[in-house]
Amino acid sequence: MLFRSNAITLGGDNLRASIISTSSSSATMLSITGVDTAVVKNLTFLRTSYGTNYGVSITNSANVTFEYVGSDNNGSGFYLNNAANTQFYGCRAYRDAGSGTFYGWFLDSQNTLPNPSTCIVNSSTNVQPGFGGTSYGIYVYGTQVKDVFIRNWEFATGTNGIWVESTVGTNNFDVEISDCVIDTFYGEGIVLKTLAGASVLGCWINPAVGATNSIRIQASRNVNVTGNQLFGGPNYASQIGVRFIGTLSSTVTGNACQNNIVSIAADSTSGVNTITGNSIYNASGQAASSQIQIAGYRHTISSNACDGRSEEHTSELQSLRHLVCRL
Repeated sequence: MLFRSNAITLGGDNLRASIISTSSSSATMLSITGVDTAVVKNLTFLRTSYGTNYGVSITNSANVTFEYVGSDNNGSGFYLNNAANTQFYGCRAYRDAGSGTFYGWFLDSQNTLPNPSTCIVNSSTNVQPGFGGTSYGIYVYGTQVKDVFIRNWEFATGTNGIWVESTVGTNNFDVEISDCVIDTFYGEGIVLKTLAGASVLGCWINPAVGATNSIRIQASRNVNVTGNQLFGGPNYASQIGVRFIGTLSSTVTGNACQNNIVSIAADSTSGVNTITGNSIYNASGQAASSQIQIAGYRHTISSNACDGRSEEHTSELQSLRHLVCRL
């Protein structure tokens, strides 16, 4: 199904109850290209043969709104390239079998064309255990990564929750992830790479056995990680709550970290970060190797409660020349 006209509306009834299906494994189910203003609502695009192509594709378009739209068993549930001001509300990407790589949402700017002002709100990506490949709940990748807002989104039983990566240095910014639930993931909860400004606010993140990082910030700056609940859960023996790699001028504050092997970590190439007001707790039998493990330079660490006590760090942190630590 291909739309090229402006001001179009495509809709069914009763949320996602109206179903459009195909047995093709490769055809794009809905392609919107060259459109200014469209509304798609109350539909499910169902592929019956576990496809490798897009369920819904939006390219070279602007002002497209999706309300209560499902995209089931596609290679990418929703694909965007050069799509401005695209809004998703109450939408779902779903995969229950097959193999390969599955993207719930794929915001693609590899050809230098951005997807500005993309909002994904009250939506979800659900991956069932029968899927045997690698999955990304939301994947944002390319040279123009900016103006992405993900709010009240849920992810369950897949590899990686939200992955946002710029390929051209720290010139990409305005990424906000807030009030999301990322549950039972086997890889990483949230990954932010090579960004110049982002926020992770009020999220609930809980891994499955075999996961690594709840939040990884790499080669980035000006990232705000505030008010999240980061649980090691059944993966307490190897889970890291917040991990900085080569990250500068960022903040970790007011987070609740429980049963992680390391709750907050920064490597030797990270610097000028602030870690303050976090609550860190490990239950009996799920001890941390280090609750706060910091290398690098000129960090400020203050007012963190570790198992009800004041700051607990590794000896590595004590040797730093430029550490500011207020207990």
